Amino acid sequence: MFKLKLIIAIILIIEFKCQNIKFCDPVTSPINPTSLPKLPDEFEARVELNSLNENRNMESTILYDKNEKRADFTIREYNNSIRVIYDFEHDQIFSIKNRKCIAKKITESPQDNFFFGLVQDQFGLNMKPPNFLFHFNNGFPHEKLGQTTYRGIPVNHFRSCQDWPENKASLLIDYYFTIPGYNPAVSFFGDVFNELPVASTVKGYVEINEAEQTKREINHEYNFFEFKPVVLRKSELFNLPRGVFCQNQTYKEPIPTVPESFSYITETINPKAKAASSERIFYSNQLKTFRLDIVTAANIKGVNVQDPVKIVHDYNSGVAYVINKNRGNCSFYPLGSIQLDNLDEAHLSSGYYTLKSPKDFLRIDDSLVYAGERYERGLLCDVFVSKKNASAELPEMVAELYFLKTQIYSDQSTDKLETVVPISYHINGQNFTIISHAFDFDSQLNRKNFDVSQCFQGKNRINFGIQFRYPDGVDEESFIQFYGRLLEDEFDEKIFKSFKFYSASPLRIARPRFEPNRWGFTVYSAITDRADSINHFIKNGKSKVDFQKITHGVPANSAETCTEICLNDTQFNLPLDYKCMSFDICMQPIGGFICSFYNYSLTTDPAVVSDSAAECDHYSKITEWYDSASKDALYRMIEESVIRKELYLDVKDNQGNPVLTFSAIDIFQTTELSSESGSSGLTSFIKQFILAAGNIDFNETAVLNSEQLIFRKNNGSSPEECARNCIRESTFECQIYTYNKETRECKWSSIGELFDSQNPSANYFIEKPGVEIFIKDPLYNFIKYPSKVTSIVDYTVEDATSESDCAIKCNKEKSFKCRSFNFCSSDDGKSFRCLLSETNIHSLDKDPNVVTTSLCSHFSKRALNDFQFFAHTQLSVEPQTRISRSTVESCAEICVFDDSFFCRSFDFDTERNICYLYKENLVDKYNFELGIKTNKKINHYSRQVYEKDGKLKNIEPLDKPSGIGAGTIAGILIVILIGGFIIGILFTFVYLKLSKKNDMLPVMKFVNPNYSRQIDE
Repeated sequence: MFKLKLIIAIILIIEFKCQNIKFCDPVTSPINPTSLPKLPDEFEARVELNSLNENRNMESTILYDKNEKRADFTIREYNNSIRVIYDFEHDQIFSIKNRKCIAKKITESPQDNFFFGLVQDQFGLNMKPPNFLFHFNNGFPHEKLGQTTYRGIPVNHFRSCQDWPENKASLLIDYYFTIPGYNPAVSFFGDVFNELPVASTVKGYVEINEAEQTKREINHEYNFFEFKPVVLRKSELFNLPRGVFCQNQTYKEPIPTVPESFSYITETINPKAKAASSERIFYSNQLKTFRLDIVTAANIKGVNVQDPVKIVHDYNSGVAYVINKNRGNCSFYPLGSIQLDNLDEAHLSSGYYTLKSPKDFLRIDDSLVYAGERYERGLLCDVFVSKKNASAELPEMVAELYFLKTQIYSDQSTDKLETVVPISYHINGQNFTIISHAFDFDSQLNRKNFDVSQCFQGKNRINFGIQFRYPDGVDEESFIQFYGRLLEDEFDEKIFKSFKFYSASPLRIARPRFEPNRWGFTVYSAITDRADSINHFIKNGKSKVDFQKITHGVPANSAETCTEICLNDTQFNLPLDYKCMSFDICMQPIGGFICSFYNYSLTTDPAVVSDSAAECDHYSKITEWYDSASKDALYRMIEESVIRKELYLDVKDNQGNPVLTFSAIDIFQTTELSSESGSSGLTSFIKQFILAAGNIDFNETAVLNSEQLIFRKNNGSSPEECARNCIRESTFECQIYTYNKETRECKWSSIGELFDSQNPSANYFIEKPGVEIFIKDPLYNFIKYPSKVTSIVDYTVEDATSESDCAIKCNKEKSFKCRSFNFCSSDDGKSFRCLLSETNIHSLDKDPNVVTTSLCSHFSKRALNDFQFFAHTQLSVEPQTRISRSTVESCAEICVFDDSFFCRSFDFDTERNICYLYKENLVDKYNFELGIKTNKKINHYSRQVYEKDGKLKNIEPLDKPSGIGAGTIAGILIVILIGGFIIGILFTFVYLKLSKKNDMLPVMKFVNPNYSRQIDE
């Protein structure tokens, strides 16, 4: 390292013996110090040193910022350079030579800080003012010698003779500053700093040997170039250079706290090899999962797939999933069996594979120190650096981690503020550099990013849907616009919580799909099976461990059998502290296999070693905990949470407080997680049906020949799916279905009250072994109003046994059309009465006949019961109202309750779910032209009854118009009026002509010149 004392002459120290030896005398005409040029507290400049007496040249760059308490000094000589960075705020000096750096404390290294000096002010340590650096206007007298030129620049010449007792030197210093008004090539703040240093010469003696009274004469010249009273790009110039780590650095900035989950695209560049690769990484410490998306897996041992793949590591179960993005197929592997190039997401802890913490994953440790601010890819970053010592596998290298300096919004849909964003990771070795850039960093992850449900199809999964209703103030439009996107993570969290005490990986929940409608929304998802048990173990082939340490052993026919026993610890009364961690499976001389189970593994107990054994294979468990719950058990837990009304989704504010709640009202199983709405499947709707009879099926011929009935069927269904087909039928009201257990054939129809359980073979039914017939619960067609009763009663049944019994009696009543009933108990609760009525409750608030009582509940039939169904029929008249995304039941309710006009019928488009409301009815077809036509996509519903003044009235046809319609009469009247008007005008004209004929004749004058008076005729 150069000796800085020999670099700049003004600080050279060469001793001389006699203190009275002087090179110059003090100036005789000093000027007022306030008249001298001002030196800025911040500047940068390039300085050229010429030692004329030594025939020597050096060049240096100086950056000085007293306000920031930092300085940067670089000097170059003989193709060598030294850089010294001063950080007074943190008491650090960094000396860098040949990319080697040593850090020292300024307060403990005065010999390294003679250049800038050291002061203690009220804010801590700092360097001396710039006058100390230039030795200008520093307390010694100065005189102005006038104006001259230097390097062709007009300058003012100043001189000072200075004695430095602490350095035992006597020096004559000349200063050259630009004259005011001179405009240099680079200028800042010219109105304040209008005299900039151009050069300085130093002549004099330095004492080098006091005993021998020797002295040395020096003659140095300093030229200042590109002097700027400001430091540009401070973020880099005051900080450590790239690829440099300083030994003994004590100052550390706090490293940003990394989020628990994140994703980013990484681009890795090897400049020497001229190679680059790109991958997408997903990491979640909360879910204990890691995902890697790569363009090709051809170079991955054990995979060898040319297509793009995504590799998901599930540390909840110890299973790795490799999914081919092009083909969609999926493979299972034990964790650790796939050798990735960047296998750094897992490490062994207590013998098991575990996911690294976020800090470890991003290579953040206590060895990182702060290297300052630096631009990377045009972004201002905080840089942290550490030195990795050489090992048997890796050479010595310097690692640099770049974090974005500012906060950014990474997701405009949620306005999520990313407070920590890694930008790059650099590795610098002696002969190599590897750069890994991070793009699109996002901490907003959920289970959908790790979805592996496509690896489980058919019986290996349970597809289901959960229905939610909108709370007050929310409709379909607002849900789609504001709330839907906020509930996906909430759904995953609530489903996972419903598992309760079961051990299950969160990856067993398939990505949810939300389908909103008019009344609420349905979430479709799935519960997958667990991976085969063999995928939870690492195989060490042709080896075994010490048979003396066997906990127990059993005969087995395969390794899969052994893994099941080990994972579940079953079949034996074992000590409480036993936990199967590994096993050997060995072929027996007499045939078959035997499994030997151990309470340890090769990785958990270093004392255990494996021996070669051609007849054995050793298997070690990968993760400590096992995903043991079956898919059926997990689905039952979800179903239970819905039934107990424990499943709900909350929309939360920024503080995490619920502001809106969506409650689950039903759950059902689907045959497939399709993207089409209304997919059929296994459902809890079967609870709405009761088994009516066995060995009974539809008489298909009779049903198909009926114009009033509709019949549908499909194959491959379950009883539960069949029930849902009936419930979800949108073209008609289905109340009955049959199911063949052997053929899994499902049939459903619009047949309702035609079924007679006492004589089921009559009418539209036949006997058929193996077929069961289900009908809706009689209460299904009724809406219950608890603790309410209507005062209008038409018939009383004294011996009712239940609400269902009362509903059956209402449905079978012949003397009048029963549309509602009150079910009331006696005071002692031992007997019941059923009060039937032909009226129906439309609104509890508006109906004057509704009263409250604790002894009764009111049941009113649904609105659709007031309509007659006509399949594949459509009216061609103009509808009064058109309703999109509706159901048959909703159409009926709207038609009955609409106050804007008297709705008498509606058409329902079964393909587009559109409802058309009319004021016309099919009973009007003999009096009006309704344009009735056939349309297989549309069904017609004509209203049969309506209520008026508390009385039930039948829909009557509108009066037939007479031969002369209203339009004709109006036309005749208009013609008569016009004709009368014209006749009146003509009559008046004739009368005037006749009555005033003389008045209308012209006057004739005759003049006789022989007569003096004129005679008018």
